[in-house]
Amino acid sequence: PLIGFVGHLRPEKNPARLLKAAARVERELGMHLLVLGDGPERAELERLAAGTPSLFGRVHLVGHQSDPVPYYRAMDLFALSSDSEQMPVALLEAMACALPVVATGVGDVRAMLPEAQGEFVLPLEEHETAWPMAEKLTELLKDSARRAALGAANRARVAERYTFEAMLAAYHAEYERALAR
Repeated sequence: PLIGFVGHLRPEKNPARLLKAAARVERELGMHLLVLGDGPERAELERLAAGTPSLFGRVHLVGHQSDPVPYYRAMDLFALSSDSEQMPVALLEAMACALPVVATGVGDVRAMLPEAQGEFVLPLEEHETAWPMAEKLTELLKDSARRAALGAANRARVAERYTFEAMLAAYHAEYERALAR
């Protein structure tokens, strides 16, 4: 199974937390981690991947990709390990590709995801360490039916709330409310 991360490799995205969590995923699951993006944290991720025996040969840092869609399609699960976010575009992209998600509960992440994803959004006090994320990654990796159901729910949420048409409808409704005053 392939866990994916897409984002700028900056401290506030905390990709190192994801690598540390991946290192704790049960080895017999045969998990690999795909990291798309570049930035100042890349050298630290390379060091972690090379120096952690349970990650050796399992972390694939592929840099920035102008077309991430084929990479999303290769993933079985998307992980967001940020310390700070607002409305992460990578999360919307993963949801649109029908991927289940394990994420830190920062910014609008919890509100963006459907209710079914709730237990896989780590409360702020729990995302400080890699343990809770490792547990949730392991849980989803062991359950392909649950991954499929969550991915379908995520895809439906994007279609319902985050399309261009949904944005236009929301703006239209807001303008109508303002004009009615």
